[in-house]
Amino acid sequence: MINKRRLLIVFTVILVIISINLFDLKMLLDGWFKYIRFLFLLFTAVISLPYLFQFKGVFVLPLQLITISIILSLLMAYYTWDQGIMDSLISTTPYLIWVFYFFLKRHTLSIAVIEKIIVGYGILYMLLYTYQYLNVSTVYFGYGEEIIEERGVFRFILTGLGFLVMTIFISINKITSLKRVSLHWYVLAVSGFLIIILQATRQNIVIILLLIIYHFTRSMGMIKKSFLIILTLLLLFNLDNLDNEIVQGLISAQKTTVEQGEDYIRVLAGEYFLLDFSPNLSSRILGNGVPYGEKSDYGKFVKALNEYDLFYLEDVGIISVYALFGVLAFIGFVLIWIKSFLLPLPKRFNYLKYYLWYLLFTSLTSNYTYHYSFIVVTVFAIYCFDTIYLYNTKVNQIKRLNNIKIKR
Repeated sequence: MINKRRLLIVFTVILVIISINLFDLKMLLDGWFKYIRFLFLLFTAVISLPYLFQFKGVFVLPLQLITISIILSLLMAYYTWDQGIMDSLISTTPYLIWVFYFFLKRHTLSIAVIEKIIVGYGILYMLLYTYQYLNVSTVYFGYGEEIIEERGVFRFILTGLGFLVMTIFISINKITSLKRVSLHWYVLAVSGFLIIILQATRQNIVIILLLIIYHFTRSMGMIKKSFLIILTLLLLFNLDNLDNEIVQGLISAQKTTVEQGEDYIRVLAGEYFLLDFSPNLSSRILGNGVPYGEKSDYGKFVKALNEYDLFYLEDVGIISVYALFGVLAFIGFVLIWIKSFLLPLPKRFNYLKYYLWYLLFTSLTSNYTYHYSFIVVTVFAIYCFDTIYLYNTKVNQIKRLNNIKIKR
């Protein structure tokens, strides 16, 4: 007899690796795997959609809004840009992983199992990144033809970054919440952040560092907390004096950005996709849909924006979510972030908040809010947050009822 729990775990593990496109393994990018990926992700969406309106929860409405907006975007791409429904379905299927949240709500995968899946893929990410870094002469992952030395390092970001980020947050949370902390949590936290530094992406380094500092200082006394904050600020102010290629590369990139000022290309791209990209009122409200490579006029138009104006959807984050999926998806994300600040969680699960805050703080300058490298991790985070919060709410309600009965 088939063990349903094991089958669910195996299915989820396979879904993860397929959703992140096998870390964009180069040898499979243009082969048969893309057809398997499309069919598997479409199958996952089809078996998840029946549960779209069956549950209540603090994150149900935001996820419903995001899912509905993605489905409607299929029609908008046809209506606004005359992109074929089948072409839109192929380009949109990776984003439909959002609906997997409702499948998890129905079949209740445990938080412990999800943590193991996330950390397992986080470790795999570290191993693959290390292998690629030690063999930069050959590109094994991604669409590029070579890895260029930039900002003092061989700079590339492996697909699946969300698992690395979440593994870092889980690790630091375990360090402060477990009575007996295993050495491997320290190793994972340090190794993960070292890879973030080697990737030399300013916003990732600063935001993750600040969240780590926040985590370790939130329970400190005012004197210790003030001392650590002052020490960190002094370090940041004196980065110019550090004779390190990575640090000097980051500083040089930051100075270039500041010098560009209002003409900074991300600002111009953001203004364009927010105000001028949508050609009619309907697409301004419901989005334009996902372009299908260069096989549709819509895709060709977006590629022309990339080549001639240097306007990339992936550079403007949440604005891209609005441009592709409309107002409903944008509202969904806003609700998620509001709830992440307002709703309490047990301290040992604060890593869920940190991950959602990380998405918020990078939401204007990256594609992390909607890229397939992050969506499945975000679904895990929201599902775990929702499950834990509802469980704690029920427990507290039972305690209050018991106290009332005792008093009577």
